Amino acid sequence: MANCPQCGAPVKPGARFCTRCGVRLAAAGLADAALTKTLDVGTPLQGGRYQIIGQLGHGGMGAVYLARDMELFGRLCVVKQMRPFFASQTERRRAEEDFKREAEVLARLNQPGHPRIPEVYGYFVEGLDQFLVMKYIEGESLERRLERLNDPLSETEVVRCGQEVANALVYLHSRKPRPVIHRDIKPANIIVDPEDRVWLVDFGLARAAVAAVSGSETVFRVETDAGELAEATGWDAVGRYWHAATKGYRVSWGSLRPFMINTFVVCGATTLGVVMLGSISAYLLSRYRFYGSRLIFYFIISTMMFPAALTLVPSFMVVRNLGLLNTYWAMVLPYLAGGQVFATFVFKGFFDGLPEELFESARIDGAGHFRIYLDIVLPLSKPVLSVVAIMNILGTWNNFLWPFIVNTDGRYHVIASGLYVLATSNFVQNYSCLFAAYMTASIPLLVLFTYATKPFVRGVTSGAFKA
Repeated sequence: MANCPQCGAPVKPGARFCTRCGVRLAAAGLADAALTKTLDVGTPLQGGRYQIIGQLGHGGMGAVYLARDMELFGRLCVVKQMRPFFASQTERRRAEEDFKREAEVLARLNQPGHPRIPEVYGYFVEGLDQFLVMKYIEGESLERRLERLNDPLSETEVVRCGQEVANALVYLHSRKPRPVIHRDIKPANIIVDPEDRVWLVDFGLARAAVAAVSGSETVFRVETDAGELAEATGWDAVGRYWHAATKGYRVSWGSLRPFMINTFVVCGATTLGVVMLGSISAYLLSRYRFYGSRLIFYFIISTMMFPAALTLVPSFMVVRNLGLLNTYWAMVLPYLAGGQVFATFVFKGFFDGLPEELFESARIDGAGHFRIYLDIVLPLSKPVLSVVAIMNILGTWNNFLWPFIVNTDGRYHVIASGLYVLATSNFVQNYSCLFAAYMTASIPLLVLFTYATKPFVRGVTSGAFKA
């Protein structure tokens, strides 16, 4: 029957919890015997260098053994073992990281070292276990001395032990770059050797032995760019967390930036051209009276009946024959031609609703058609301009197929086609970067709707769609 690694109580085979202390015993997929197995006397470690003599004690996350270093003439040493009896692989990894960090911290304490803190001789991994080798302090702990004497220590001895322990703690707290906390000060970890010297031992089995304590700051564990855990406090931790949280955005922006620039160029040129040419065409059809004007208008709006897929191949052949592939013009010119229909239809409906008296007054004052267009029509058309501009920006921003087929070398991809390129590249397995790119691509549209909602609604409700 196996024993609980926490309290030593016997536990039944297959049990998940100790009936005495309640500690979780088994991790998924690991045998109970392997989880609670202790090292027998004579067990060799690290290729036979260390030989186990006996067990000194055990705790909730490991055990302590007395061993001989066979390469140094059988010198006695203490071997601390971290045993894998955790209930989940996450807990096991966390404990392994804590144990390794403790080994690193204790090893740094050797320089320059303290006469009341045991030295660390080595650290190694063997199988599923990690081991820390430390100097063996022969003597009696204060806990056992109190049990043996069955009487309180003298005041002189208490003061002497307190001074020695305090000196050791001062040394720990003065370490750079971060102070060290013992975290397990108790009579069992204070040893008096045969020469009556006081030693501070056992920094907690596989527990974090280092913590930064500057005032009342709290220590946080954050992940570095290399994927390792580091300790930070205060604003340093906030900065590290922010750096880790925005890593996907920073990485994705490197690939998304040229696509965003191309999109702004195409959207800006297309929107400006559609608004200008559409408003001028609508003004001429609305205010100029000539034979066939109504027929021309009906012809223009009749092209809205043709789906875009029907003109895809002819448009591509025209662009290719003009030598415009892989240029901004391959997108801007077709967008200008296609956007004129909707823009002319909307602008003409609005211009037809303007009072004729405005134009007569302007003509009496000597204004020509161009002056009337600039000083009267355009200022009154701001709501409609916003409607046409927003609709054109949305159509251009979300258009995927046309930019994808006219940019064969990938230099002039816009947001829609660029996101597809990212989704089929090395980012396909990096979901944080991929979704960060999606979020970044939607920010300009969110800003647009935030500031353009009122003009858009005003334009729709002011007769923008009245024919």
